[in-house]
Amino acid sequence: LGAYLLEHETERSHEGIGAHTPGPVEQSLLTVATLAASIRRDGLMNPITVAPVSGQYRLETGERRWLAYHLLHAWFDGSDDRPDERKDWAKIPARRVDTVDVWRQASENNARADLNAISKARQWAVLMMDLNGRENFKPLTAFASERAYYAQAVDLRVPYGKGEQLLGAMGVASRSALARYRALLKLPDVIWTGADDLNLPEEQLYALARLPENEALRRFEQIVAAQNNSTSSRKS
Repeated sequence: LGAYLLEHETERSHEGIGAHTPGPVEQSLLTVATLAASIRRDGLMNPITVAPVSGQYRLETGERRWLAYHLLHAWFDGSDDRPDERKDWAKIPARRVDTVDVWRQASENNARADLNAISKARQWAVLMMDLNGRENFKPLTAFASERAYYAQAVDLRVPYGKGEQLLGAMGVASRSALARYRALLKLPDVIWTGADDLNLPEEQLYALARLPENEALRRFEQIVAAQNNSTSSRKS
């Protein structure tokens, strides 16, 4: 499907895909493939941003644009009668910034319509840790799970005068929305990971976060089973 989109770069490229509804992983790949086709057709509108870290450069914004360049470089390699465009996609325009800015990252993330609930909870946690001094928190490597790292923000309070900044960065209008992201950090690890993979909706996850752990896990197993049954039905 990704190859199909890269070869057919008009709005009509979506014709003929059929009634298949892609799952979360397929949809993520499709999004990158669609972006790659757009970049090949129209060029890169905005460069990625990188910041120097320990003698190297760390990607700050533009992860999907960076992945799209990799896809273009891998696909248009001159094999199977495809044009060899590797030199065009070997390097991506980048703008150097002094440090990684989590607020700039949040602004870019909020422009993405497909940012799921777990990703938003991660973003909220990172911003809260930044507001409360990132040097006061343990690194990701100190924890047995990714969720536990972000859960360091569960009991943090928004510093005085920073509420509007946080709401704006998260792209929400009310503090109740932020409270939901806080609640998601308390989910069991298995639900956190599975919900991220399945792109489960925020309302569903918030309901699970309010249940006792055993009940939440039981409900989650039912959700996964229903998702799997739905996928099997689509494939058949």
